[in-house]
Amino acid sequence: MKNVAAAEFQELEEAQRKLREVQMKHGDTISRVNDIDNNLSELKERKESPVTTAAHKMLSGEQVTGFDMTLLLGQRDELQRTKSILDEAIRIQRAEVDGAASRFSRAAGAELRPDYRKKAHAIIKAVVALSRAISDEREFRNEMERAGVSSTLALGNGATFTKIGELKDHSSRASFYLREMIRDGWVTDAELQKITA
Repeated sequence: MKNVAAAEFQELEEAQRKLREVQMKHGDTISRVNDIDNNLSELKERKESPVTTAAHKMLSGEQVTGFDMTLLLGQRDELQRTKSILDEAIRIQRAEVDGAASRFSRAAGAELRPDYRKKAHAIIKAVVALSRAISDEREFRNEMERAGVSSTLALGNGATFTKIGELKDHSSRASFYLREMIRDGWVTDAELQKITA
């Protein structure tokens, strides 16, 4: 398929890139929250209090700015706020991707419509030809019957194909299909008149 709606396609690719970027940050944030939760669980399972742990660290020469648990809870709260922002950013960017995809599809459809219309006309012509062949086959069998020949005994089921129906029958699938093609703009009444003439 030829390159269609290039500007809209670039817009869609950029929107998808931004979404992937935000989703990666989101995943990283969730991973960091999970790591903190694991550390908090380990701290809660220890036998000594956070104050005692901090005192041991201080005595061993480490700089202590507060209790590990307090620091971790603060980091976790900050990451949860970041995660909430990223959740909203993902929602907004998904809407942007959906909008860009719609704009791309509409623009591509507008560019491809003339080529597709030719293909639709080929199908319409084939439906008309098939419906005419069905009518001819039915009329041939009717002539046999009028002449006293049982068409079923003489030909069996033959090539009878009743699924599509005849054009003159307005409730047939063929007639319904052609009305749909007119309604959807793939063929005009005037064009259909020429095809069926």
